[in-house]
Amino acid sequence: MKELYLADSYVADPTEVIRRLEVAYRDLDPTAFTALLADESGAEFRFQASPDGSGLPSEWGVAEERAIHRRMFDPSHIGPSEPPLDPVIWVQSIHITLAQASEFVERNDLYYEPNSNPGGLDRKRWRAMEATYHTDVFFELGGASNYQVDGRAVFVVLDDLAKPTGAPRKFLIYRWEELGTQPAASLPSRTRAVEPKTWSAVKRLYSPSIRVDSEPSLVQALADAYRRLDYAKFTTLFANEDGAQYLFFLCPGVVDPTPYWGYTEEMRIHRRMFRPQDVLPGEVPVPPERWLASVHIGLTQMTGFAERSDLYRSDTNPQGLDRGRWRATEAIYRASVFFQLRGDFDYQIDGRENFVVIDDLQKPSGQAGKYLIYRWEDMGASPRASGTSQQLPWSPAVEPGCWGTFKRLYR
Repeated sequence: MKELYLADSYVADPTEVIRRLEVAYRDLDPTAFTALLADESGAEFRFQASPDGSGLPSEWGVAEERAIHRRMFDPSHIGPSEPPLDPVIWVQSIHITLAQASEFVERNDLYYEPNSNPGGLDRKRWRAMEATYHTDVFFELGGASNYQVDGRAVFVVLDDLAKPTGAPRKFLIYRWEELGTQPAASLPSRTRAVEPKTWSAVKRLYSPSIRVDSEPSLVQALADAYRRLDYAKFTTLFANEDGAQYLFFLCPGVVDPTPYWGYTEEMRIHRRMFRPQDVLPGEVPVPPERWLASVHIGLTQMTGFAERSDLYRSDTNPQGLDRGRWRATEAIYRASVFFQLRGDFDYQIDGRENFVVIDDLQKPSGQAGKYLIYRWEDMGASPRASGTSQQLPWSPAVEPGCWGTFKRLYR
């Protein structure tokens, strides 16, 4: 039977707040979840992810957390400017146990201090208490795989001292700090394929956007645009300015009279790939068997981003980048991509890609367009390793190839 908790009903202590978090997940109830988060001036919820080296955002606030869970719990209702969710990650049910591993104790470092913590909590208004929990969460999804979270988290709960005992929202979740994973526990016997995940990795699947605030996060935004077939987002990720024009280079061995192309052609290819129904006058329509049904993608960073000095303007490179305006860095990624098409054949990429990213030194951190893809060099197939960077779907008819070869299908 579904447990019903009114958002404004009595919460006795911090442990009851975490109990209601369990119930909101179990009932897939975004309203009940929203009511648990602190969102007042000077006391706003933040989620802090465990480090995973992905380059994705490591923390976010109350608005993002609510948007994530609205999409997770109620995927059929998507905001007007949000990309739809792939049906393979629609949540069917969630089995969750949050086991308290320590007592709630006061968290003194979160209070206001004029020198060390000027943005901290008002000690006269709030009391902050934290406890560690073991997190065991099983996400049953609509696709081929399910997700299992087995880890630890610290929950910081606020007691609003201005409210009497029993008042609505007297206790609220202020911080959710993921500590990482533990060895996988035994899984429900009815599962199909199960992927272990951090809780933050699951949440990110439902995020309406990825913040681009570094080179790695830009590459992950590219993966996200593919995953969502989001052409509008895709167009914003590439350099298209005087003196800084994007180029894509085909992988070695591909016979083509033009082994590279620029921004305009890249956008045309991806408009046809992501929006095949939008046929411009004079264009040959994309054959129905090549319309994309879904994209499963993983981009795993293999090298750190290092500066590309040869791309700056010089006597030998008069058309190069202005060093005073741009900083160019590159890193190699392993790409595991499965393109599921509507026809008889699908395509799979297991290769390496070199991404050159430029940082606009005139823009502050966080501003749109500060980081842009300047060069995308398709390096071809990866040496075979044991396993891939992402579990890919099975298909009866799969053609392997370079990423550039797949792009050429839509030229």
